[in-house]
Amino acid sequence: MSDKRFKKRPLSRSNSYTQSTLSGDTPKAWGAKHAAMTLENGMFTDKQKGALITQGDEVLCTKILGSRFELPDEWAFYEDNLLTILKMALYKNEARVVRDAGPHVMPSPELHNAQGHPGLEHIAEGVDARWTQCTSLCGPKSKPEVSQGVSRTAFTHEERKKLTSNETSIEESELQALHGASVACSTVIKLYQKVLAAAELHRRILVFSVSYNQRVVKIFGHFAMIEGDNITYHRHPLFETNLVDDASNRTTPYQIALSIWKHFFPVHLARFRDVLGRQPSRAMESFTARLGLEEDSASGVSTPSSSQENDPSATRLQEENVRLLTVMLKQQDEARQQAVLFERNIEQTERQTERLLAQIQRQSEQYREQMEQQKEEARQRLEQQKEEAYQRSEQQKEEARKEREEIIALLKQSRS
Repeated sequence: MSDKRFKKRPLSRSNSYTQSTLSGDTPKAWGAKHAAMTLENGMFTDKQKGALITQGDEVLCTKILGSRFELPDEWAFYEDNLLTILKMALYKNEARVVRDAGPHVMPSPELHNAQGHPGLEHIAEGVDARWTQCTSLCGPKSKPEVSQGVSRTAFTHEERKKLTSNETSIEESELQALHGASVACSTVIKLYQKVLAAAELHRRILVFSVSYNQRVVKIFGHFAMIEGDNITYHRHPLFETNLVDDASNRTTPYQIALSIWKHFFPVHLARFRDVLGRQPSRAMESFTARLGLEEDSASGVSTPSSSQENDPSATRLQEENVRLLTVMLKQQDEARQQAVLFERNIEQTERQTERLLAQIQRQSEQYREQMEQQKEEARQRLEQQKEEAYQRSEQQKEEARKEREEIIALLKQSRS
């Protein structure tokens, strides 16, 4: 067809980002300069001082690493032919690596659900899909080779309306995963910011990422350090292996993916439902908007409509509504701060309990060592007493023998 209406048009993102790259205003994506830009935007690949996940998420990671599942029948093929498959993908392009190594590293939840595995009906996945609805933190919009997340079917119609918004190197793969995971974390945090509850996500794992090439697999949990308006993004190393050299861990990435579905996904889905439940419905937002209660009214600012400017009772009613809304939002914020403080107190109590248990264990070990030492000393004293008693007995026997000999000698003399 020659009609220009049917001519394929390039993506709009490509124009703006490519032009910005060519002009020198923006560094080429996933290169060294872009890596420096990610640091400037608060995304860190290296461990930062004080950037730690919560105690609860430490337990979650331990549970994920320790879980084991029955592998599907096709794993027999992978086990026998894995090295051949990886060798075939060596020096091939990114798409070939995803096709050949991907099923071994990152199984499909939708295929598992179709095969009858329970609990996976609300996990959706995308393949090479651009995240057009998410705001990029730096560089182009994220476009992971494979992504897995909460499906739209997990939410009600009202919740979906609240969500709607208007050679391959392992280092490059890690940088892409870091950016994509940070964008995903930022999206969840923005939902919580709408209800003034972002502090609840401080140091909590919100995303898991899998970076891999023809040899190496790295799995990270991603979390944010939230200190007021300052938000930085970090990663917690969960697992790393070399598929070629480490035969004992070739099934572990697959097992970890299954474990994340089982242990992390239900918590993550509950997190979404909780924050969406706290948000007002669209109907309530429309109602408050008609009353003139915009977002800035929470700070005590009200703008009476032109039809009510000269009506004192309407003005007083509107001011009272603003005051009540301000009080309500303040109470909600205080309650959430108390909840965060309570959680931190729990973590502190857990740490104190761990230290106390460790101290008790050390004292118990010391007591056991003392008891062993006392037993050994008692045994040695008993042996010594036995030896002394034996020597006294021998000495008495010798003295009795001598006395007997003397008596016999005297008897012989008296007879003669």
